[in-house]
Amino acid sequence: MAMKSLAISLFGGLQIFLDGQAATGFESGWVRALLAYLMVELSQSHSRQQLAGLLWPEQDENIAHQRLSQALYNLRQTIGEAGSTGVLSGSNDRYLLVTPQDVQFNPHASYWLDVHIFTELL
Repeated sequence: MAMKSLAISLFGGLQIFLDGQAATGFESGWVRALLAYLMVELSQSHSRQQLAGLLWPEQDENIAHQRLSQALYNLRQTIGEAGSTGVLSGSNDRYLLVTPQDVQFNPHASYWLDVHIFTELL
């Protein structure tokens, strides 16, 4: 299965498009926020512990980790990566590089993000 094109606009409100169509299937704003954060900060991998604490700081650590796992599952389903393994290998065939310890948006994937375009133009 070929990877869909992914485009995200953060200026003027979060908009996410897959193959030119508005992406649907996100179960919460936290899932969309996770994708936006990973894309903006794609130059490095992020520990699951850090992401869970960032998104759910008021929650018990175990609950926050469960919510992160659920958010990643939903995100991967929504962008067409359900069931794929995501080792931090630099491969271009997936957007998310996921290990039991870390998560990263694949910097080698084909994507469009208005924030990156804006930064490059500065």
